[in-house]
Amino acid sequence: MLAKPIDKRNIHHFDHIPYFNSSLFEIHPDENNGIKVSNLVDGLTIDYYAKIVVKDPNNQRKKVEASTLPYLLEFLDAFDFANDSNEEIVSQSKDLISASVIWLIFEKINGYKDGSFYTPSFITMYMARETISKTVIEQFNVAKGWQCKTLTDLHNKDLGIKEANTLINSIKICDPAVGSGHFLVFALNEMLRIKSELGVLVSEDGKRIKDYSLSI
Repeated sequence: MLAKPIDKRNIHHFDHIPYFNSSLFEIHPDENNGIKVSNLVDGLTIDYYAKIVVKDPNNQRKKVEASTLPYLLEFLDAFDFANDSNEEIVSQSKDLISASVIWLIFEKINGYKDGSFYTPSFITMYMARETISKTVIEQFNVAKGWQCKTLTDLHNKDLGIKEANTLINSIKICDPAVGSGHFLVFALNEMLRIKSELGVLVSEDGKRIKDYSLSI
């Protein structure tokens, strides 16, 4: 379903599942030679793997058997694949699956033949920080006629919250080789971090967010 556009799906009750335009989610030829998820029989059982995130019902990682399909669903439910902003805060802590993990899997499966290579998170973070910070400073210098060289210089200026957000939000970021969106996620994080450092981070209704700071 992840590899099928919503308007081309025969089963409409899966419309809530997003479409990811990536060969990562297409059925691999080898999968047709095995057992599909839809063909799993409830009666089959599997041992709880000792090092997996899923725990047995007694909350102990030990060798007990579980039904295969519930085990698979429990495994998927043990992770947070990035919450939608409209959802309520989850009551339990879950491990996050980041875009970088998806991209690393994509590279291992078919990225090499497509000329795609995974960029580690610390490099992506450095690229975002170096480019966006300099762009933000330049944006203010051009608009206000200042000679700021660092974000600290900007922070010490008299910044109007609305004008500052307008200037920062006007920056356009293009990732022509976008794969998993790894760089764009870091770019968004960096924009938020800069706003926090400058003291101009606001809520959705335009109110300044006080007593909080963001760090990456």
